[in-house]
Amino acid sequence: MRSIWNRVVRTENVFLAALLVTTTLLLVHQGWLWRLDQFIYDAQLKIWQHPPSDDIVIITIDETSFDILGNWPWPSSYYTSLLSQLAQDNPRAVSFYFPLSLAYTVTQKPDTKLFEVLTSVKNTALSVQLESYADILAAGELSDYLSSYSIATTGHINVVQDQGGVVRSAHLAVGTPSRIWNNLNLQITGQAYENPVTGSDHVKLQPLKTLNKPQVFGYDRILIPFAGPPGHFQHIPFYKILSGETFPGQFNNKYVLIGITDTRIGKSYPTPNNGFFNPMPLVEINANILDSILNNIFIQPATHSWNLAFSGIFALLPFFIYPFFTPRGNVVTTLILIAITLAISLILILYFHLWLPPTAALLAVVLSFLLWSSRRLANAVHSLNTELTELNIKKADFETAIFSRLDSVFSFLKNIMPIAGWQILDGDGRFIAGEGNPPELSNKQFIRNRWSDDGIDYWTSLTINQAENRIGLRWSNSRGPSAAEKDYLDRLLNQLSDKLETDEHNSHEVVQNLILQVQEAIINLRNTHKFLDDSLAHMADGVLVTSKTGNILLLNNRAATYLQADNKEELAGKDISQLLNRLTLEGNAKINDLLSESFLKDCPVSTHASNEAGQDLLLQVTPLSRSNGNTEEVIFNLSDISHLKSVERARNETLSFVSHDLRSPLVSILALLELAKNREPSEEIQILHKRIEEYTQLTINLAEQFTQLARVESDASIKFETIDLVSTAINAHEQAWVQAQAKDIHMVREIDLDHAWVRGDSGLLERAVTNLLNNAIKYSAKGSTVSMEIFCKNDHIWCCVEDEGYGIPENEL
Repeated sequence: MRSIWNRVVRTENVFLAALLVTTTLLLVHQGWLWRLDQFIYDAQLKIWQHPPSDDIVIITIDETSFDILGNWPWPSSYYTSLLSQLAQDNPRAVSFYFPLSLAYTVTQKPDTKLFEVLTSVKNTALSVQLESYADILAAGELSDYLSSYSIATTGHINVVQDQGGVVRSAHLAVGTPSRIWNNLNLQITGQAYENPVTGSDHVKLQPLKTLNKPQVFGYDRILIPFAGPPGHFQHIPFYKILSGETFPGQFNNKYVLIGITDTRIGKSYPTPNNGFFNPMPLVEINANILDSILNNIFIQPATHSWNLAFSGIFALLPFFIYPFFTPRGNVVTTLILIAITLAISLILILYFHLWLPPTAALLAVVLSFLLWSSRRLANAVHSLNTELTELNIKKADFETAIFSRLDSVFSFLKNIMPIAGWQILDGDGRFIAGEGNPPELSNKQFIRNRWSDDGIDYWTSLTINQAENRIGLRWSNSRGPSAAEKDYLDRLLNQLSDKLETDEHNSHEVVQNLILQVQEAIINLRNTHKFLDDSLAHMADGVLVTSKTGNILLLNNRAATYLQADNKEELAGKDISQLLNRLTLEGNAKINDLLSESFLKDCPVSTHASNEAGQDLLLQVTPLSRSNGNTEEVIFNLSDISHLKSVERARNETLSFVSHDLRSPLVSILALLELAKNREPSEEIQILHKRIEEYTQLTINLAEQFTQLARVESDASIKFETIDLVSTAINAHEQAWVQAQAKDIHMVREIDLDHAWVRGDSGLLERAVTNLLNNAIKYSAKGSTVSMEIFCKNDHIWCCVEDEGYGIPENEL
């Protein structure tokens, strides 16, 4: 938990978050983003669009009615006739959405016929528009007359144009602190607004220049949820009512709205649905207000406090999220936060009828991403600069060491190339170093980082340690360098000029320059890894490098082969102790003791082992110390010593052979000779001498076998020639016949070929067949049969010896 808190709460993070939250709250408080908020509100309102209420009918004073019925204003008889016909259908309410004056002055009386009709029609309402002090006086006069002589009511039809001139809202009540008029739509639906707030929620609509006169205020502003664009509601022209073109009952139980749609005499306003190019008449705007009242839909703008809280939270939230994601993840996170912000605003307006402006929150999310990304980029640049500085220091030290030994480079070339001499000059032609018979400096043009020649003399120009150096070579022969030598010189020159070319390609743009340097470092790292991999791959031994916890970090294919794995990828990352259990250690050594000695005590250890394939291995374990003196990695080296082990076993067998098989008959000869010295010549002496002869012959045979064995193992004196295997095998068979006769063993020879010409050493082949026959006779019972067969099969010559003995145990074959 503490680590998470530390990742979030850092001085830099807190400062950026505080800066962004302060900026966001200032934008909300000053309302500088109102135009963007209105754009989003209009887009969301289009999603709101729905079919209009069937209970609302608009009687329009349109262009056609105006052309038919004559110039404006119309006589009151038109309205009297209209109301008389509407009264027959018993409408729910009839309201006029333009000023219809029934009182001109205090001394005049209202129009009698129109007044009578207004009294007879149920729920009739006249409109007032309060925009000036004169409007307040006229509205008060009209309201007083109606309240005294009629059941008709009055209500205001004011709408609010925002800073962009678009009508998006209206007030439920308008007036002065001493007298207010409800919205006309509230009046006809019976939802009168009776308790206006006289505190901070009222808005001054029209400031007057005249002092000491009442000001017009609006109370409780609501946003109008427009059902659709102009023409969305049912329209019937005024003239059709007067001409009787409507059918009976058409207005029964309907809300009848009478208004002007002809833009020549009536007012129209831009709305979110249609903008400035197709303004909506005032009567249709009020029809949308009436529709929202009937459906109990009021869009209330969120309070200033809610706007501040909402925007502040989304300004602060990214700084708690970004630390846990990568830069790419933060892009996705930012897009998700933007989608969430828009979704919250849309859900609030669609389901809770609350408009919460999201622009400040959206801008805060975008700015937070930009600030966070710039901070990360700055940290990355700082980190890269630090690492690259260290790398460049080490590289510079390495290159300085190389360049300081430049003379030794060309001294070495004399060992592998026929160079008569060389010299290094500075940019002014002064001698720096040289050897032998160098070429003379001429006035020819030097080519930077490339060799130029005039036969046997080669020159180039290099910038080393920010100083120009001219290098000249002279060949000792007249033909100059060969193709291989020329290629070697070019590669040497490329290696020495790498640093210069890298500096030339550096960019003046900081980040791009860092990217180029990182790319160079990555290339150098890859080259280092390739060099390491190639070195391990071509080593004669199997090499594994493990961590301090025994996990394999590096290995070559030869190590995988020694540990019976198909490839090195199969062993990467595995536990070294499990792999070493595949080996059998020599003597009483144990894998755990070996690992404990090297990992815990940091001591190099070695032992002999063998794998399941029968290979003899030398296992060496060496801890690898870092510059701080601590052991971080351990190197395991597996060397194949099978040949050395076989030579050692052969040596031991030879020593055993010499010490036992040769020594025993010689000791017996010496003992018999001692006996012969002490006896008189007799038959026993003759038998003794015969025994001496036998032992001596046995010793000679053993010596001859030893010689043949050494000859075969050294293979230095083996001479392959064309010989007849048939005659060679017959000679061996005849030599073994005497031994077979002594044991009463029957010898059988089956040879189907007259000749069998093969390539080989005649003496060694005869010895091999003789050994087979002698062994067969030696381990066969008396009276048994030993057979030798020679035949040809599948283009091969077969020589087979078969006996009737108990055979050789399988483990000794």
